[in-house]
Amino acid sequence: FLITPDATISSTNGFDESGAGISYVSRSRNAIYDVAVVVNTLGEISSANPAGNDIYIVDYRRELINDDEYSVEWALQISAESDSDVVAKGVYLDETGNVYVYGYTESNLPLADVAHKAGKDAFLLKIDIDNENEIGTHSWTKMIGSDGDDIATGLTELDGDIFVTGTTTGVLADGASVGLDGFLVRVSASGVQVSINQFGTISDDEVTSIVSNNDRIWVTGFSEGDFEIPEGSTSFDPNAASRGSTDIFSLNYKSSNSLSGSQQYGSSADDKSSKSASIDDFVFIGGEASAAIADGESHLGGADAVVSAINTAVIGSSLSWHNQFGTEGEDKVIDLDVYNDNKIMTLWESFDAGSGVTTYNITPISIDGSKLTD
Repeated sequence: FLITPDATISSTNGFDESGAGISYVSRSRNAIYDVAVVVNTLGEISSANPAGNDIYIVDYRRELINDDEYSVEWALQISAESDSDVVAKGVYLDETGNVYVYGYTESNLPLADVAHKAGKDAFLLKIDIDNENEIGTHSWTKMIGSDGDDIATGLTELDGDIFVTGTTTGVLADGASVGLDGFLVRVSASGVQVSINQFGTISDDEVTSIVSNNDRIWVTGFSEGDFEIPEGSTSFDPNAASRGSTDIFSLNYKSSNSLSGSQQYGSSADDKSSKSASIDDFVFIGGEASAAIADGESHLGGADAVVSAINTAVIGSSLSWHNQFGTEGEDKVIDLDVYNDNKIMTLWESFDAGSGVTTYNITPISIDGSKLTD
């Protein structure tokens, strides 16, 4: 386990590998370092043994000066009604230590603002932190549901509110497109929905991550559809012809949820995004490319891992650089984050079909795009 050698989480019936598995996020604040971990479990950890999949949230903490190891501050297990599945796709820590978990549920959840609608409903829940008594309390749950399947895939903050993004096969807002669409929902700190956008093209549009940067929200995904904004227009054409293969897109929104700009890029084959991160005037996007992503980049075989940077300080934003790397096998970026304000720590997966072995690697990349190790 990544936190400390003797930190373990065990379940009576094991963990669900169909969802997010284990997701974690860390933040330093007021001489304290927090790590929030969310696990999808099929068994009992801290509550009555469920029949469906539950989510288990645990907060680890240490003082930056005096402590060498982390200790468990609090833990919660949350179940859906009727022994149904609730699956976490990620976890987020705000600056005060409060924890947000997002994903989907197939039934009602505790403290939900509305009832479960159909299929998979997206959810966002908040755990309020009492630092004095070192406990976490489930504060509220926001449900986002249509007649189709809705899954929350990312979360960030801006102007004191929470922005959650994801995918839907139903209708969540006016002007909905067809097939698989993206959505962006703004929620207040108390869990009240402020606004909702649904967006998409004539193709299926997968949304994979979201970050805030330069007073805007950046939503990233991949699609065969065309998200480019024509000159003189304020939005992309949802009925524009398909690009022929999946490309990576990034849409940036003002805090009012109005579209501000877009970037779309890719190789001559299928490309996919995974996670994104940001610092200063840059948004970094990880994913995979099935051919050379740009001039000067080489395709190594199969799918390659790729990290790209968008300069958010430029009017309209612009692509700054790409770094394509990997093996002759199938490679893709799993996660990435900015470390020490000067490098992007990139977790990537490599699968060798000949041996059937999957390996995981961490490669640091400088914020100017150069790899710092081989």
